[in-house]
Amino acid sequence: ARIRAGAVALAVLVLAQIYLGALVAGLRAGLIFNTWPLIDDAVIPSPARLFFEQPVWRNFFENTLMVQFEHRMAAYLLWAVSVWHAIDAWRANAGPAARAAVVLALAKQLAWLGLAAAGRLRLPVPGAAIAYYYLLVTAATLAGLVRTLRGDVPAVWEKRR
Repeated sequence: ARIRAGAVALAVLVLAQIYLGALVAGLRAGLIFNTWPLIDDAVIPSPARLFFEQPVWRNFFENTLMVQFEHRMAAYLLWAVSVWHAIDAWRANAGPAARAAVVLALAKQLAWLGLAAAGRLRLPVPGAAIAYYYLLVTAATLAGLVRTLRGDVPAVWEKRR
């Protein structure tokens, strides 16, 4: 049950990241704040720059710096939860199908981190489209993981057991 809850949490985080990516794209925040790992010359921008809109809640949706910062922090959280989930599933001896799906999900997260670092997050429109495609594939992988953990193992996996 714990492993399945972790997989569901990962799926929710991926969907949240897709939403935040849409905000970044809509505001063109990725073109304005396109350096990594620093954003606005700091790892964590000053609160005065993050929360200058009034009312304060508008900063989370309309402030380009805040939206880009949210997107990056969500990416770091997603990566950390992916690593935690992979280690947890491996230690729990969740079975070969679940282990394979968890390792695949972790490998995708590590690949994405490498792509982001290599590209220094300067993604033009085609690059952003690749990012959305990647996240949708990751969401599908996580949906398969949740299904596998629920016990709905595809026939292909049954034959290998």
